[in-house]
Amino acid sequence: MQVRHGFLEALQKALGRGALAQRWYTLCFLATFEPNDQFKDKMVRWLKNRAEHYRNSNQRVGLIVQEQVDISSWRRHSQD
Repeated sequence: MQVRHGFLEALQKALGRGALAQRWYTLCFLATFEPNDQFKDKMVRWLKNRAEHYRNSNQRVGLIVQEQVDISSWRRHSQD
């Protein structure tokens, strides 16, 4: 589990710097299946922040991230 969390945190940093293609966001969205609620909530907050960043900058990847966050949030709430 520590390796998975470390990898996802490194992935977040690289995506935040713009060092990776948008397809790498997929792995972050898969974290919604994470059994550790604290880590899952941290990832969801980060994705929402990224969506807000892209929403304000009007970049194409922002539309993809924004749509995925909306879908991810809906799925998460529907499981409760």
